[in-house]
Amino acid sequence: ALERGDMPPPLLQCLSLEECDTDEALASLAARLNVAIADAQEVNLPEKDLEALQITFYVITGVCALVALVFAVLTVVYRTNSIIHYSSFLFLMGIWLGGLLGYAAVFVWIATASVPICVLRMWFTPFAFVFGFGCLLTKTFRVWRLFDNPTLVMKPITNMDLLKMVGVLVAITLVLVAVWTGVGFPEADYEPVSNDSAKIMTCDYGSSVWVFLGLLFGLSGLMALAACFLSFKTRKVALLFNESVQIAFAVYVVVVIGVICIPLVFVLEDFPEATLLLTAVGGCAAITMALICIFGPKFYFIFSGRTYDPSDVTGFRNQNSTIDRGYSGSKTRTGSTASDSSSRSSGGGTTSHV
Repeated sequence: ALERGDMPPPLLQCLSLEECDTDEALASLAARLNVAIADAQEVNLPEKDLEALQITFYVITGVCALVALVFAVLTVVYRTNSIIHYSSFLFLMGIWLGGLLGYAAVFVWIATASVPICVLRMWFTPFAFVFGFGCLLTKTFRVWRLFDNPTLVMKPITNMDLLKMVGVLVAITLVLVAVWTGVGFPEADYEPVSNDSAKIMTCDYGSSVWVFLGLLFGLSGLMALAACFLSFKTRKVALLFNESVQIAFAVYVVVVIGVICIPLVFVLEDFPEATLLLTAVGGCAAITMALICIFGPKFYFIFSGRTYDPSDVTGFRNQNSTIDRGYSGSKTRTGSTASDSSSRSSGGGTTSHV
């Protein structure tokens, strides 16, 4: 009270060793303590009620993150498998990094607000998205440029080229979040919730929050649209390179859950249990389902012992061809209208049709 300058005058006179009325000073002190006790009860009650929910969602998020970490390690173990190799192993690991950052973001959103937690919320969430979708976009961009190529001029696109593209997306996000942190450094304070019946610790990001949220959401929306475009353009690429369905489902899951949960979090901000439930369940569901969409088919083929036919590395399927593309050991039939190239062995007289 002394630091804030709102000490009751009778009590301040006694503390200053001035002549004072001790009865009046004690009465003012008692009144002040009663108000402080009432405020403390209002503040602590909701947080105690949330502890059980927080622990529950910590466990759920931790299990999801642990499973994701195990499969990320398995991706490294099976990196020489054809389906992992041709899906750009380096950028698959970038997607796993984005997923693990996403689970870390869910952790800090579940935690009770404080200044460090508020800062981590600002940084973890956008970088989780940009790493995950940035790596997904760039590796799909390479497939599109290589196979949807009317000029037939092959220009090599190296991993370094793609890393530069990811670096640009990361740099844009870094600038936006850094400026946001500098302009509106967050504060944590108790705010009334549920019609002023209680108080809970919340993050205050200042008046500039909507500007930077709009820019970050705009960047995320452009990346999602680009992912949809690339998944459509690569839909006819050979199966070994084709992830159009997985990408489409991953984008659909993230966008739908985000459109449902994010507005509800702002609308129900006076109900901490509801916002905690939406944040934890929505965040874990979006990340887990997106990872399953992208990696589920790959690990299905790996664990089932099936491998792709090495000859199935061509570009777009010929609309006039009846080539059956499949797995190793399957029969390949050719019914193309184009003339088949043939070759005869020098002594056997055997004809090989391609």
